[in-house]
Amino acid sequence: MIHLLYNFLSNPFVTLRNQLYKHGVIKPIKSNIPIISVGNISFGGTGKTPFITYLVKKFNELGIKSLLLSRGYKSSQKDVGVLSNVVSFDDVYKFGDEAFLVHLKTKIPIIVSKKKYKAISLIENYFDVDVVILDDGFQHRKLQRNLDIVLIDSKTFKTFRREPLASIERANLILLEFGISPTSIPSGTYQIFYYHKVIDSFEDSLNIKLELNSLSAQRVALLSAIGNNDNFYKSLQPIFPNIVKHYKFRDHHWYTPQDVEKICEQLSKKNIHSIITTEKDSIKLRRFTPIFEKFNIKLISAVMELRIEEENALLDTVLNYINFKVK
Repeated sequence: MIHLLYNFLSNPFVTLRNQLYKHGVIKPIKSNIPIISVGNISFGGTGKTPFITYLVKKFNELGIKSLLLSRGYKSSQKDVGVLSNVVSFDDVYKFGDEAFLVHLKTKIPIIVSKKKYKAISLIENYFDVDVVILDDGFQHRKLQRNLDIVLIDSKTFKTFRREPLASIERANLILLEFGISPTSIPSGTYQIFYYHKVIDSFEDSLNIKLELNSLSAQRVALLSAIGNNDNFYKSLQPIFPNIVKHYKFRDHHWYTPQDVEKICEQLSKKNIHSIITTEKDSIKLRRFTPIFEKFNIKLISAVMELRIEEENALLDTVLNYINFKVK
């Protein structure tokens, strides 16, 4: 009772809504296609998008057809939007940077809808898929899911959370960043797996991998607009000892020509000709290629991947929840 009261005072609306779902006062919509929710309880930076990409690639290897259902955060899409074939990088503004990046790396269809549950009948009627991945779905209680996966990293404990930490008790599977003790989180019936966030490859604007040896000795600048900009710097500092400047923007920032022109002008004066950025930022910055070329500055993406400990056991667990038998 004390725990429930604390949760209510911390975030009364979320706590009340969760209790209504828990006790069946509000009933979720059920799909005839298995749904996997991938989410968190913090505001970005946990590695949710790299994990979704990892999961989809594993599904592709097993012949499992998947589709991503996303809100398309900060996208310009007013109604339900379908991304099945990238026409140009301008599409990133229609569908949102994270959803667009998943499609770019995996080629699976993306459905963007501000109210995700409204898109489920469209998916059931028009798409031949084995599983729907619900992007950022932990707080989206309107859709019933077969599996709830929650990612927790070290930042989760240090910042304001979307809902109380105790909410993870309704998850089926917790991905815990390596180094965090399981005693740091409330106990529950969920299974725990551990993951590392790793940056060990870099690509140019044509997605061609670059030799790290030739990059690491350069004087470079960093540019990021993600949930945890400081972690991006910490990850790259051991690789690039000559980071001269880090331009930081709020998560999902939409860059303007003025932003890019100003940054390039400043770096050109300092004789810096390489900008290291995230993949999510890179897809938004590629439309400004003429500006980068004007100042002879290369845009380089740091490719983040997740390394899952006991990944075979994780995949077996996921497949069991969606009742998929590997042939």
